[in-house]
Amino acid sequence: MSTGTSDTKNQPSETATSATSNIIYRNEAITRRGQRESIDGLQRVTSTHEWLIQFGLLVAVIVSIGWATLGEIQRGISTDCVLLYPGNRNAITSGTNGRVAEIFVQVGSVVEVDQPVARLSSHELDRKVRIAQARVEALEDVADPVESHELRLARTDLRELAAIKSEGQLIVSNVAGEVMAHELFVGRAIEPNDVIAIVRTADPGMIEAVALVSSENARRIELGMEARVSTSSAMVTGGDVIVAGVVEISNTPVHPPDWLSDLGLSSQHQMHLVKLGLRDQLGAQVADGSTCNARIIYERGSPMSVILP
Repeated sequence: MSTGTSDTKNQPSETATSATSNIIYRNEAITRRGQRESIDGLQRVTSTHEWLIQFGLLVAVIVSIGWATLGEIQRGISTDCVLLYPGNRNAITSGTNGRVAEIFVQVGSVVEVDQPVARLSSHELDRKVRIAQARVEALEDVADPVESHELRLARTDLRELAAIKSEGQLIVSNVAGEVMAHELFVGRAIEPNDVIAIVRTADPGMIEAVALVSSENARRIELGMEARVSTSSAMVTGGDVIVAGVVEISNTPVHPPDWLSDLGLSSQHQMHLVKLGLRDQLGAQVADGSTCNARIIYERGSPMSVILP
């Protein structure tokens, strides 16, 4: 009985202790609710803008891999050029000396074989006429009034020389074609073998771009290689670039002809002459000899082949 009584007496004490513990735990729970657990400090929630940055980097990597695999890198040679209408250029030269008395053509004129280009007056011819005139006068002063055979010949020579002087010495074209350039003006002194004009023989082909390249670059160029040609106006205004192809390249270095040097395409050293045939029509009419820039593409490859040769 004493044991039962003792247990009964201890029950209220245990109940009080349990209630006190619950209150303590409850207070601790309420207190710790507003506190951060130590493991929470190790966790980090990624914000929206950080996800966007990571997504952008992923896209950039994918694009870079695609470009390196499927993209194309072109290696080429850039050089100055001039645009020329097709056909051979022929120099018309003078066979004698004199001064230009009359001009019969202008740039763009179409001439035939043996058609006069200019007329010269010659001091040498004037001198010959004076000598022939003096000879006739000297023979006429002879006492014998009968006209001698020598006098008749002298008068014939004088008439022929006078006729030539009145007509002037004609410089004629030795080919049929279009006059592309001339440097004639009245009074210009002309010497034998001076170039009077440049005549282009007719050719139905398209306009060409002509360039000069070094021997080192010439070894990289082959017939049919693609090129890009930009006219001077296109380079200034951002106009279209014309697609062209290599149609001719000289086997050995050459000195540029004088007419090409006059157009501004000259070099102090021997260079290889390259002709580019335009595959597209020019957007606007250009003058023969217009300056341009050409880029001849001699190698194509993917960026990956450059990174990992």
